[in-house]
Amino acid sequence: MKTETKVIAASVFLGFFSLVIWSFLDSYFFYKKGFFRLLITDVPIRDMYIRSFVFVCFLILGIVVSRTVAQKRRGVDELLQTEHKYRALIERLPQKIFLKDKKSIYISCNRKYARDLKIKPEDITGKTDYDFFPKELADKYRALDQRILEFGRIEDIEEKYIQDETEVWVHTVKAPVKDEKGNFIGVLGIFWDITERKRVAKALKESERRLKEVESIAHVGNWDWNIEISELLWSDEIFKIFGLDPQEFGSTLEAFLEFVHPEDRDRVKDSINDALYKKMPFSIDHRIVLADGSVRIVHEKAKVFFSDVGKPIRMLGTVQDITERKKMENELIKHRDHLEELVKEHTVEFENLNRKLKRELAERKRAEEKVRESLEELERSNTELEQFAYAVSHDLQEPLRMVTSYAQLLEKRYKDKLDDDAKDFINYAVGGATRMQKMIDGLLLYSRVQTRGKPFQPTDCSSVIGQAISNLKIHIEETHAIVESDDLPTINTDEMQLVRLFQNLIDNALKFHGTEVPRIQISSSKLGNKWMFSISDNGIGIDSEYKDRIFVIFQRLHEEKQYPGTGMGLAICKRIVERHSGQIWVDSDLGQGSTFYFTIPA
Repeated sequence: MKTETKVIAASVFLGFFSLVIWSFLDSYFFYKKGFFRLLITDVPIRDMYIRSFVFVCFLILGIVVSRTVAQKRRGVDELLQTEHKYRALIERLPQKIFLKDKKSIYISCNRKYARDLKIKPEDITGKTDYDFFPKELADKYRALDQRILEFGRIEDIEEKYIQDETEVWVHTVKAPVKDEKGNFIGVLGIFWDITERKRVAKALKESERRLKEVESIAHVGNWDWNIEISELLWSDEIFKIFGLDPQEFGSTLEAFLEFVHPEDRDRVKDSINDALYKKMPFSIDHRIVLADGSVRIVHEKAKVFFSDVGKPIRMLGTVQDITERKKMENELIKHRDHLEELVKEHTVEFENLNRKLKRELAERKRAEEKVRESLEELERSNTELEQFAYAVSHDLQEPLRMVTSYAQLLEKRYKDKLDDDAKDFINYAVGGATRMQKMIDGLLLYSRVQTRGKPFQPTDCSSVIGQAISNLKIHIEETHAIVESDDLPTINTDEMQLVRLFQNLIDNALKFHGTEVPRIQISSSKLGNKWMFSISDNGIGIDSEYKDRIFVIFQRLHEEKQYPGTGMGLAICKRIVERHSGQIWVDSDLGQGSTFYFTIPA
């Protein structure tokens, strides 16, 4: 209103100013009179009319111009208000929006789109996709813009791309923009992130697939009855159970009841009504008649949903084919009845058997008691035997030394008076006594494994190997043997007995070597809660039929002249291993070397 008043005032002033200038010119040039006189008194009537008309024209022109200016001003204000509302609207929308001209040059965008491009909204004007995206992607966007402008159609696109090593889905809608004449002047783009929607859709699809698999495996289908519109929907598995194609079903409760066995139909209806109007649980077994006339048994279970006023509006349920289960139940009932009859018939027999079993259990307990007593007796016998062996071996030491000494003294004193046979006899006696002495020593060591053993304590097996090799140093040098050992563990053992164990096994390998230089390898490995040790050699080997015999006391496979010994070494090894709750065995073939194994708890 202020602007309109100003324009009218300006028009009045302009009309009055024109009138004054006109009068001045007339007075000065035409009438040759004074200016104020002509303006007031001497103006011809004709000129007065003309001047008044000019003044009125200026006034009308001012009014028209003021109205036009006011309308344009209001139009501009309305346009600014509309643009402000439009800008506020697109800024509140969750989508990202941009506007391009027909050359794919950006005109404007909202803040969300600018934020993605890491710029301010006003900085996008004049830019193109090549300023923000790789050339390949920018070419794709430009081609799409040109196709939209060429054919004038809206493009609705869902596409995915990788952002920070994460899969992102975007839904984009691009539409052509027209001017007042209908010419395409640009492209409006709207897009938004649909990653979560895609994830949910994928999860839903996977859930539906799993549900179908579960339904197929369990032979269970589900149904949905919309009571208000009387529409009954079945899942695929129900159609399989009923042996129907979807187009063969009427999708109503009445169509379903047609498949219910006539004798069960009223019971099914009553159960449905009780669920709808009495709010009772719906769970029922009934028969259905398929199109081919066969009868199946199904179990149905459902839940009713009610409106705010208590009116039933929906019912969801499941159908499971239990025909085979019912058959099995009937068979089980028959078998149960049959078993009950058998139990009744054979009750006396079972009672007799029960008494017999009680007697047998009592006898078994007595037998177990005898076995326990026998084991205790055996343990006492073993202890006494060990004590006896120790006593015998110890008591025989002195007589044997006396026999050996007197035989050697007899040979020395009467050497020149004895013939060759006598000398041989004396040698036989000395040699036999010497062997007997070694056997007694071995027997003494054997008995002392249990009686003289020391408490177990942590023992470094590598150190034990070093002691055993040191004890056999002369024998190793004589045979030029190569003895190698891996890193061995530390275990709880009797250290002196473990030295004896390794020493006997290494000595055995040195004694029974072949023509090649003896090579002995010592290794270990963890087997569960125990350690297994191995001593391998390249010696003469052992025939498989003697693999157990070699661990028996005084058992030898070779003559004394060929391989001297007492037959006690491996027996002592076995005794030591058994005291440590382990096992010992050999893997060997004749002429292929041997590997002795033994285990000791970790």
